[in-house]
Amino acid sequence: MRIEKIKDKVFAQASVETIVLLAIGLIITAAFSALVIEQINSSYAQEQQKFGLQAINTLASEANDAYFLGAGTIKTVLITMPSAVDMNRSYISGREIALNVMGTDLFALTKVELRGQWPNEDGSYLVVITAYDEYVSISFQSITIYPTRISETLSQGTSKTDFIEVANPLSVDANYAFTIDFNSSTKATVTSTQGPFVELASNESAQIPITLTCASDAAGTYIGKIILSSEGVISIPVTLLCLSPQPKLAIYPTTVVIPAVRRVILVEEFFVCNNTSTDFNSSKSNISGGNFASIAFTSFSSSIPANSCVDLNLTINAKNAGTYPGELTVTSSGLSAKSNITVLVSG
Repeated sequence: MRIEKIKDKVFAQASVETIVLLAIGLIITAAFSALVIEQINSSYAQEQQKFGLQAINTLASEANDAYFLGAGTIKTVLITMPSAVDMNRSYISGREIALNVMGTDLFALTKVELRGQWPNEDGSYLVVITAYDEYVSISFQSITIYPTRISETLSQGTSKTDFIEVANPLSVDANYAFTIDFNSSTKATVTSTQGPFVELASNESAQIPITLTCASDAAGTYIGKIILSSEGVISIPVTLLCLSPQPKLAIYPTTVVIPAVRRVILVEEFFVCNNTSTDFNSSKSNISGGNFASIAFTSFSSSIPANSCVDLNLTINAKNAGTYPGELTVTSSGLSAKSNITVLVSG
């Protein structure tokens, strides 16, 4: 009987200890969970406040810059509007930009009077900053554009169509005037089938086709811009580089100086390239240029597949020292290519 009572006492004590340990474990788990949640919230708040600081500092800097550049200056910048903004404590007024994010007041001061109003929703915004005589206007464009610039390289006589993705993520309609400012005469052009206005309903997007063309005589870099305008202006820079096309038939190198030693046979490698989409089934080679023709030889008459290069071996064997200028010519399918060669023979 005494042993059974001792067992009951031990079991009861063990049960109490187990309950106590479980309770302590639950307390620790709850405390740890609360700490993790607090850290997550703190990290989120810091991230949003960082967005807020970047936004107000960027706007203040660009507003000051626009004002000092003078009336008529228009600048566009991209900012991220943070979440959890108290709009009752956020404003753009006087010479102050204020934003309350997650209960923290953020401020930036400017050297010029400001006029503007924060958007009511978070996200990315293109901000148009316009300088007037007495103040600077800050307006937020409710539109998303990609890409923000266009840069293409084309061969003469070719064209390419790109697309600008325009989206209106907000709950109101957006209407923008659309123009292309690309004054390059007829050498290079930027055109679009888009009409004079871009009209986007709430949460609607559209693709604007932009065709870039290099004329057959265009060469160099041409610069312009695409403009979307409403209360402010959104400018998309356009850069078009027009290059002379590769010759349909070419020899590489096109110009070369070859050192050689008299009475020593030298084999120099060249490449003959077909830069078209059509096979050249046969070819002929020729060496010209006075004494050069007496020391150089090739039996090249190979076919040249489309968009590829083949080897041409030029054998040089000079009996006397001296300078031997000349030309190596390859003809195929009515086309001709040349390489200017100078052989410097010593010994």
